[in-house]
Amino acid sequence: MNQVYEDKKYYDIENSLASIDEIKNPIEREVAKQLLEKMKEFESQVDSIKTRLDAQYPEA
Repeated sequence: MNQVYEDKKYYDIENSLASIDEIKNPIEREVAKQLLEKMKEFESQVDSIKTRLDAQYPEA
């Protein structure tokens, strides 16, 4: 988990979104799309989350 906070681009979401069309099953494709959108949303909030965690749990 620490890798995600250190490198927001740890998961290559853009390339994954681009390859969703290769999924033949429409239900699987929609589930994958929703998961990747949530990961993208999380990625945009990483800095804020890290700041809040660092403030609440400072290193000793």
